[in-house]
Amino acid sequence: MAISSRTASVKLDSRKRHTLTTEILPVEVQSGDITGFHVWLPMPTNDADRLTQRLAAMGVIMMWPKAALVDPETLNSGIRISIGSPTTENLQQALSIIGGFVTADGQLKPMDEPRV
Repeated sequence: MAISSRTASVKLDSRKRHTLTTEILPVEVQSGDITGFHVWLPMPTNDADRLTQRLAAMGVIMMWPKAALVDPETLNSGIRISIGSPTTENLQQALSIIGGFVTADGQLKPMDEPRV
């Protein structure tokens, strides 16, 4: 496979994964580039820490929110979601679990609120 053909294939896969992400998550994510394999789910750092813990309990492993921060004291970090590594099936499952913990405006749902 030629390099340009491989590059086009990777870009197409990334676009498909971005589309899947926007279809499943109830909130808009931030992405610097649609051909990238990471998106950000913005939220306060404390909520991001709690979400990471909840996700770990469900088998969805995320990078700790403060790990990518330049200033570890910042009040807003969000969650960095890797959409490139998992299989499409695993990505769908993980995004569905993540989506069950956040509201449409990007807030963390209370623990006692049922996930949909």
